[in-house]
Amino acid sequence: MATPDATAPPVVKNSHKFAAPLDGSQFEMGVTLGTGSFGRVRFATHKATNSYWAIKILKKAEIIRLQQVEHMLSEKSILLCLDHPFIVNLAGTYQDTKYLYMVLDEIERQAM
Repeated sequence: MATPDATAPPVVKNSHKFAAPLDGSQFEMGVTLGTGSFGRVRFATHKATNSYWAIKILKKAEIIRLQQVEHMLSEKSILLCLDHPFIVNLAGTYQDTKYLYMVLDEIERQAM
């Protein structure tokens, strides 16, 4: 198996991993993997494909209160464009009235 080249430029994605719009009903949420200033990251299973994901759940009110809206929009747009073995890839996003959800590749803990 070839190892990734750390000097290789990132590859730009042509499409997202999910063709249809996402929403919370498509995922079975599992344990919390970590917490941060704006929310938490939870393990999730996509019900239709039985694939594993990490979902970053961010509190909209905290993002607005701390004036980080532009920062979050930049993070989303950058991650949606990149596909690199050393970056946790963003597969899609969705939101509800209180939270933003970023669906990220799930990394096995022993691989970190």
